[in-house]
Amino acid sequence: MLSFWATLLRGLLISSLLVLSSRDAVQAQALHSAIIQADGTLLTWGQNTFGQLGDGTTADKVTPTKIGAATIWRYVSTGSQHTLAVRTDGTLWAWGNNSNGQLGIGSTAQQISPVQVGTDTNWQSISAGQYHSLAVRTDGTLWTWGEDTRSPQQIGTATNWQSVSAGTQYAMAVRTDGTLWAWGSNAYGQLGLGSTSEQTTPAQVGSDTNWQSVSAGQAHTVAVRTDGTLWAWGDNTYGQLGLGTTVVQQTSPLQVGAGTNWQSVSAGQSHSLALRTDGTLWAWGYNIYGQLGISSRTRQSSPVQVGTDTNWRSVSARAEHTVAVRTDGSVWAWGNNSYGQVGSSSLLPYLNPMPLQVSPFTNWQSISSGGHPFYNHTMAIRSDGTLWAWGANNFGQLGIGTAVTQQFRPMQVGILSLWKSVSTGYNHTMAVRTDGTLWAWGNNGNGQLGIGSTTQQASPVQVGTEADWQSVSAGQFFTVALRTNGTLWVWGSNIFGQLGLGPGFDSTQPTSPVQVGRSTWKSASAGYNHIVALGTDGTLWTWGANSSGQLGIGSLTRQTTPVQVGSGTNWQSISAGQYYTLALRTDGTLWAWGDNSFGQLGVTSINRKTSPTQVGTATTWQSFSTGRSHSVGMRTDGTLWAWGANSSGQLGNGSTIQQYSPVQVGSDTNWQSASPGEKHTAALRADGTLWAWGYDDESQLSIPSFSAEPLLLLSSTNAPLPVELVRFTATAAGAGTVQLRWTTAQESNNAGFAVERSSDGIHFDAIGWVDGSGTSSHGHEYSFRDTQLPQGALTLYYHLVQHDQDGTNATSQVRIVVPRQVSGLHLEVWPTRFSAEGVQLYIQAGQYGLATVHLLDAIGRVCCQREVMLDGSVTLALPEMAALPAGVYLLRVQQGRYHVITKLVRE
Repeated sequence: MLSFWATLLRGLLISSLLVLSSRDAVQAQALHSAIIQADGTLLTWGQNTFGQLGDGTTADKVTPTKIGAATIWRYVSTGSQHTLAVRTDGTLWAWGNNSNGQLGIGSTAQQISPVQVGTDTNWQSISAGQYHSLAVRTDGTLWTWGEDTRSPQQIGTATNWQSVSAGTQYAMAVRTDGTLWAWGSNAYGQLGLGSTSEQTTPAQVGSDTNWQSVSAGQAHTVAVRTDGTLWAWGDNTYGQLGLGTTVVQQTSPLQVGAGTNWQSVSAGQSHSLALRTDGTLWAWGYNIYGQLGISSRTRQSSPVQVGTDTNWRSVSARAEHTVAVRTDGSVWAWGNNSYGQVGSSSLLPYLNPMPLQVSPFTNWQSISSGGHPFYNHTMAIRSDGTLWAWGANNFGQLGIGTAVTQQFRPMQVGILSLWKSVSTGYNHTMAVRTDGTLWAWGNNGNGQLGIGSTTQQASPVQVGTEADWQSVSAGQFFTVALRTNGTLWVWGSNIFGQLGLGPGFDSTQPTSPVQVGRSTWKSASAGYNHIVALGTDGTLWTWGANSSGQLGIGSLTRQTTPVQVGSGTNWQSISAGQYYTLALRTDGTLWAWGDNSFGQLGVTSINRKTSPTQVGTATTWQSFSTGRSHSVGMRTDGTLWAWGANSSGQLGNGSTIQQYSPVQVGSDTNWQSASPGEKHTAALRADGTLWAWGYDDESQLSIPSFSAEPLLLLSSTNAPLPVELVRFTATAAGAGTVQLRWTTAQESNNAGFAVERSSDGIHFDAIGWVDGSGTSSHGHEYSFRDTQLPQGALTLYYHLVQHDQDGTNATSQVRIVVPRQVSGLHLEVWPTRFSAEGVQLYIQAGQYGLATVHLLDAIGRVCCQREVMLDGSVTLALPEMAALPAGVYLLRVQQGRYHVITKLVRE
């Protein structure tokens, strides 16, 4: 392919130039973004592996970052891993990856800060590709460099080139006479020449002379004519041509609709966006990451309007995200944020190598992370017995009863509050309730749910009628569970003998629980295709697949019945990973065996172990858990340790380097438990807070990594923020009230603050206004009290929109609050020690409905009962309690799934 592109004047082209007005220029391509503000400053954000952001580092930036102090930038274009920009003096600058000379500086040295390309001062427009660059000079000549050319070389002798756009292995260009030209790869007809033949020199597209602008995508092209019509051709697999169909390809330009008011258009990887002269923005094509900005992830084969705004000025569609500017200078972005290229603080990038608190709640009790390589999901139980789920839901594994493919934030599973334990498999989930019943949901293609069929379930379904289940562990496509009588039961796939039913049963796939082995089991853990179990006598047993020595029996022979590991009787706890196993002894030592390709055994070498090998010399291990290729463990001092694969930061130690022995996660000493998934980890602290780190492609960290709606990045491109916030807090201040406080360092023309609230963290509404202090050299303190909370809201999100006196505004970061009314009920009782007068109750409810008041004695018997209709708040007298004998009582108020309890003393 390189020789082909050498014939094309050494060009492998993948990005398109979006030439905007002189006030601003945006180019969003591949995995980083850039914008030139109205005052000439340059901002970049996103991936920075090769220094393509130009900030002098190689660290990714998840929000817009100013590049240097210069305010003389005019145009910018982002390639796959490099960036080009033109200054107001006509000089050309480049930075980032330069392995193929794509920077044009005469060498292949990588640059992490802008470096001038030659000494010419007549550069007009630019287009950065993957390993290649294109540019037009003010004299109308077209130039290229990259691949095997390290300095700009002229293409032909024509002097009437106006603009150029580079697509993946092809290029489109417009001349000043309105003709359109194309060259390069043409497998999908993206050149528009009526064929699929490659073109090694610029060829004219038709004979029309009214082409105004053109944008080349991955394999499709869109263009606008001077009569305001919109045209498209090339690949149409995802409807990216906007023709109303998904006909595979078009080899000649076809008009998109009948509109004649199209102003500009931009082609992304497989989606397109365009502006009309009335200021409306339209999108179509691929939409899996919400890159169309239409509040859904459904692909569109015809143009669909983005919101209802009529003040869009420019737009750039690239890869899987979009950046756009409005006429007020505000900058917006949406779509995939895998490396921070959307640039919004409300989204996470894919890779998060440090622990993040991902929920405002402080009553998390246990957690389990799924380990599927593509469908990661997480389940957790709170101290009130409620079950919550988030992440991938392709098979209904979240149990929330819907077909939604992802759940960004924790969502309650049903309304019951009696869940005891939960276990996540590859794409199915098992859980035990406090009444001893066993429940299952998710993928069931191999009968892994144990419900007597292979029907997939999107909501919890009871497994049989037994009420003596003690624990359960979900494997890849099978499940193992323990009953209180010590018997062990299995069901699902048995292709590797992992159910332990003996030889001859390898093809057996029971869809209901079948007993395995003896009746003196203490615990069991399901791996990828093997099981490890403990006997009540402290012995350790394994069976199933053994290709990596994961059974720990000194060989690689698989076992179809339980086989004892050694002769030890001091094994305490176990955890089966994908192809490896960890186990803890009563003396506090940790042992590992099986696959060690990524260091997941923690034994310093990469060699697999077929017998238990001690992890270090520590004797203070308390608990541990295995993932797909990494492990985590807690010690008795409350410290958390991790080791193994770390390409996505799943170890939480701030790096992406895999570790062959345990490394401490931070310095905190209050970790309670942790659960590693495929490429992420979730953990709980002793204070009940929930933390997560690692990969977030399926929102498994409970914070989305993409947005299907435009997100505000910069409210104004005219000047730095006129007000600097040094503090902004939002806290629950009693039932039904949230108190906001913020402090400024200094103020400039500050008109005031609009307080905005959201129930989902995406849609914000103004709820109040606080006047500012104009211009002041010193700080001021402000506060706002929100007493009109939405009923039933479990979590509320607040931000401030600071308004300047000239009409511009800026938005603060978001603060998350769990209202005191989150339980749904607030109860006050007086007196709490009573005699002849009885008691009075003040009850405040978050929703309308009937509530039941019970008074229970010390052994749980109901002494009196009252029903009351709650709508807001009510005061209730209970004089009958005066007749009760002396003693301690519990007063319980319940409304639906909410309840509150308080203790009373009858003197």
